[in-house]
Amino acid sequence: MAVGNGRRVGIALGEGTLTGVLLDRRRSVHGTVKLSLELDGSDPAPELARAFGELKSLLEQSSGEALSPAAAHVALLPPLADARVVPFPGKMLPQLEIPRT
Repeated sequence: MAVGNGRRVGIALGEGTLTGVLLDRRRSVHGTVKLSLELDGSDPAPELARAFGELKSLLEQSSGEALSPAAAHVALLPPLADARVVPFPGKMLPQLEIPRT
């Protein structure tokens, strides 16, 4: 998915940091800013706006290019998202019976 100038940004949103990576670049352009989210139910909007603005400026400085507009791909990290372990069968791949055609 790309919009406007085709910029895509991958973002990992954690409890204490916001990390962004410009996707589809020949060189790695990334940045991390500190984030202070209170998980007590208070409004996170002002802190998120500040952190996203700071991250945008940092990525623009690092790449030397404007990022607006861009598509953001955001992943929430624990404890902001629940994670669960998915059990796999007890057999190793060579032990699995794979039908031959």
